[in-house]
Amino acid sequence: MTSSSSPRAVRPRRIGPLVAALTVFLAPLRAQEEAPAPRPGAGEGEAEGRVAFVIDLADAAVGGDGRRPTEEPPGPVVASLPNGAFTRVPRAILVDGVFVPRATGTTVVASSGLAVDLSESVGSGRGGPPPAKGPSGAIEDPSGSLGLPDYRAAGHALLEMHACAGITFDLGALRGTLGAGARLKRFRAVAGGSTARDTGFLVLVDGEVRAGERLVGRAWKEVEIDLGPEARFLTLVTTDAGEDDAFGRHAFFGDPIVEGEGPIARRAPAAVEPWPDTEGFLPWKPIRLGPALGVEYHELALWREGEEEPADPTVVGRKGTLRPDAPLEYDTAYRARVTVRTVDGRRHRGEVFGFRTASLAAAEPRPAFDVSPSARRERAARYEREGLERLAGAGTPLPKGATLAFWGDSITDVTRYQRFIEEALRDGEGTRELGVRVLNRGINGAKVSDLLAGRRRWPRGGGPQRPRPAAEQMKEDAAEVVVIFVGVNESNYLRAGTYPEGEFPEDSPPTSDEEFRRDLTALVRAARSAGSRVVLGSPALRGERIDGSNPLDARLDRLAGICAEVAVRESATFVPVREAVVAWLRNHNWRLDREGRLSCLGDRGRLTGDGIHPNPVGQRLLAELFADGIVRSMFSGRSGAAPDGEARAGGGR
Repeated sequence: MTSSSSPRAVRPRRIGPLVAALTVFLAPLRAQEEAPAPRPGAGEGEAEGRVAFVIDLADAAVGGDGRRPTEEPPGPVVASLPNGAFTRVPRAILVDGVFVPRATGTTVVASSGLAVDLSESVGSGRGGPPPAKGPSGAIEDPSGSLGLPDYRAAGHALLEMHACAGITFDLGALRGTLGAGARLKRFRAVAGGSTARDTGFLVLVDGEVRAGERLVGRAWKEVEIDLGPEARFLTLVTTDAGEDDAFGRHAFFGDPIVEGEGPIARRAPAAVEPWPDTEGFLPWKPIRLGPALGVEYHELALWREGEEEPADPTVVGRKGTLRPDAPLEYDTAYRARVTVRTVDGRRHRGEVFGFRTASLAAAEPRPAFDVSPSARRERAARYEREGLERLAGAGTPLPKGATLAFWGDSITDVTRYQRFIEEALRDGEGTRELGVRVLNRGINGAKVSDLLAGRRRWPRGGGPQRPRPAAEQMKEDAAEVVVIFVGVNESNYLRAGTYPEGEFPEDSPPTSDEEFRRDLTALVRAARSAGSRVVLGSPALRGERIDGSNPLDARLDRLAGICAEVAVRESATFVPVREAVVAWLRNHNWRLDREGRLSCLGDRGRLTGDGIHPNPVGQRLLAELFADGIVRSMFSGRSGAAPDGEARAGGGR
């Protein structure tokens, strides 16, 4: 086997802004001397000490931080391994790339174009699964067989390889992070086969074969190779042992490590994504840091240009990938500083660097909706209320002995979101002595037509066992305010889930938009005829997905629009519940991956237990919204503006 180009010294490559960062943890094997205090004249955060270290290549291969014991879960280096192509691995800066060795001609084994003839050891040249950190279950686990250690245990690691696969590590990138005095001494591993079919292995340094042989069945061999000061690429290859059939041939490198020693600079790592002064950084991507020696944890302070540096870090993490709690603003200049604590207990503070995020128009891929802080604040304004405080506090608009009547379906009858309002009125500074009466007029499973008729089909919660027609009950209650929250049953969710297709109780057929409008108008007029102010809320949810993909989203949007129309026409105070809860979910029920793909955290569990009925978080949110509506309805009948510039009755929000 001969190399098609002679090895040459290559300077460590500059880690560009789009290359994922890997914090290399250098676990001490033995302390050769304690790290001294910083040298006189050394920059802030720098000190030198001679230590011995190891880098776990199995962990590094899958984007881990190289620490031992390894923390990254088992898995492949890349999603797939195409034949005849050298594939880069951008998520791990110590991995130059992966490849399938060719059965004829030369094989490119490095990003520099370095090509080597491996055909003497390769028969089929057909690849399979990509290299993987194991044990992953993709190949037979060699742990404990023939005297091998348990590679699942702490302090051990396994690099799994199909019979025709190769992976190249960039020693130049590693060496560049450690300082000029650090020395990479050797590579060590156990190379072996994990099935009864023969395999082979090769270890190359800068294209030169330094070790390799055929492995009969499950045989294994210890490998130790010295690394020279100019070595750039370390390549590990497994082969089909020259046979024209790679099927069922699996191999591995057990405990693959690089050992080194030397005086090494300890400093806060530089950012590699965004690279300092980057323009157009995607605002949802994490901040990635370059490798740094012996880091216990990282701190990232992040602030807008022109503001003061925050006293506390924006985000703290053990690894060199730091994601702020929320995406950054579009088209905004930021300043940042990295501080680390190393395993010797010292803190190292980096230099301030700046970058600018991409504009909304230039951001690709773009999430399904705006997730920037400004957009989140705008959405929060739709649901953040101090309704309970304003209703029950010192400035309450409620008179002594006032009655509040809550009309609705199971959310009112059984779930009883209004209990938060009851508790606030009982304990509030302005209402605890007023004797305010709260009535539950909910009917489990009710549509508006059921409230009008006083009809119950489902078990009772806190509402009346034998409800009366709404006009009679409202007249008797003589409530100061009637709160109406209904509509989810009209969304035809019963048709979608409760009953078999096409089967309904004879007296509860599906409700049309016009029927809903007619019945809701009649219910509001009944309350007003009884002398009550009316607070009308739109129906909320049937599923918590945030992209409009819940089965009844379009129907609920139409019903919410009808509620708003009726409120305006009948001079009721409108509470846009659906708009508020959708805004809440768009602020809390999603995550972004590193490529900007937005996904929902679930279709239930954030505001509801089942997609419809609110959990305590949802109940509290409803209580705040309706308490705000009650306050607005009370002030709407008085002269002067509503408090805090609130919309008057009928105007809503």
